[in-house]
Amino acid sequence: LPVDKQLWAKSSNGLFSMRSTYAIAMRMSQKATNGAPSDSNQQLRFQNQIWNLPLPHKLWHFTWRVCWDILPTKVNLMKRKVVQDAYCEECRTKAESIQHVLWTCPKAKEAWECSKMVVSMRSSHCQIFQDLIWLMMMEDQLEVDKIAQVVRIAWAQWHNRNKVRLGGARKSAMAIVNWAA
Repeated sequence: LPVDKQLWAKSSNGLFSMRSTYAIAMRMSQKATNGAPSDSNQQLRFQNQIWNLPLPHKLWHFTWRVCWDILPTKVNLMKRKVVQDAYCEECRTKAESIQHVLWTCPKAKEAWECSKMVVSMRSSHCQIFQDLIWLMMMEDQLEVDKIAQVVRIAWAQWHNRNKVRLGGARKSAMAIVNWAA
């Protein structure tokens, strides 16, 4: 009798791999969204546009992490029980979410005012950064250079915030904007 051995039925060679597992997950997610093909097509187009922005790799990854709300803000760290306090270290008035750190904190507002970037008036209604990027890319169809500039300024604010947290000097709003440019 032949010896029994384990086979992974979902791959052509019978071996388990992350690639075959990912392929299964993608097929399952596509089946889940079959009711709205235009939505999934738009989502795919949106994701592709993020990766096609004229940015360095680290800013693509930053954008991706911001859009999916997985940056280590104090709100996200508190959910994982890493920190006890979610308040912003800059203003101490609001919880440090991505939206707060990048848009609504007084320090962030100061940088956006210095940038003179005209961002959609509806941006104040955006609950997450992904909503804003979606508005700029998919609805307002802004030039990719303007979207890239928004991402660079957001990254520069995030980067400066982390430097300050580790004991570095705070840059002025104008210095952040100039550095992002």
